[in-house]
Amino acid sequence: MDTSDKQDLQLKNFLKDCCKKFGQKDKAPRAKLYSKSGIELLEDDMAFMKDKDVYYVAIEGEAFNNCANLDDYEVGEKLGEGGFGEVMLGT
Repeated sequence: MDTSDKQDLQLKNFLKDCCKKFGQKDKAPRAKLYSKSGIELLEDDMAFMKDKDVYYVAIEGEAFNNCANLDDYEVGEKLGEGGFGEVMLGT
């Protein structure tokens, strides 16, 4: 998502665009945005967003889950697939 035009950046629209990209646009009203450290971002925080920073979108409005972060890994080849989804190599 482009955060370069911070003057017009609104949390509601940002979450709407994120949910739309994931094919979940109907879930935007309950979605939440978190910083990399797990702090929920509110409307006033949008002016301080930096391009290339890592943010997490909780599409279902769930609490931040530090155990689900994959930003420290590069997703590699597909290792397999099963009942819970795909297994990818992380390096």
